[in-house]
Amino acid sequence: MTYKMPSKKIDGMILGGVYVKKMAGKEAKAKKGVTITNQFAYVIGVRLRESSVDVAPDMKLNEVRAGQINAYNQVEANLQNPRPGLMSQLKVKTKVTEVGKTKVVLQNEKSNMAMVPNSNFNYAIPWGDTQLKAGTYTLTLDATAKGGYHWHFVKNFTVTQKQINSLKNKINTPQQHNYLWWFVAGGILIILLLAIIIYLLLKRKRNDDDDKQESK
Repeated sequence: MTYKMPSKKIDGMILGGVYVKKMAGKEAKAKKGVTITNQFAYVIGVRLRESSVDVAPDMKLNEVRAGQINAYNQVEANLQNPRPGLMSQLKVKTKVTEVGKTKVVLQNEKSNMAMVPNSNFNYAIPWGDTQLKAGTYTLTLDATAKGGYHWHFVKNFTVTQKQINSLKNKINTPQQHNYLWWFVAGGILIILLLAIIIYLLLKRKRNDDDDKQESK
């Protein structure tokens, strides 16, 4: 396999990989019962360099919005490393507050991460048991990486009622529990127990009265 480098000499590095997978042959004839077909693939990591100059990584905070992954509600902060430098031992600490307020409604911290050159990803701040309401919020994000790098971002974002409605009835969205039927069932059970106790007491009293009459 050959790769053509950019026409302009690059500093830093290009990181990627070669994905290798065996090409499928002729389809096997259908057989009765359960059949399992195994497929194998692997990736060969590739690092391309044209100089020994190490380029410092950088970080940018792009869009911040309410979103969802695997049915879990979260605030997504898109982080970007726009330079050809590797970012290692990345640690990110975040907090979310309502605009103009200091009370923290969401917070999150992750460490031992990395970002490859010229890449971006959505950093997730899970809602957990917190139900955000429609309004404007402030995300405060601090990130550090190996080499003494530090980034600090403050960015406002808006959560609309339409977004909240689209995120309802999911795995971690708190639901309003209705305990009425539990109370009804508990009340019926108590009444039945009382009825059984009264019946047993009356039956015992009746038996005692019969015994007294027979003794006379």
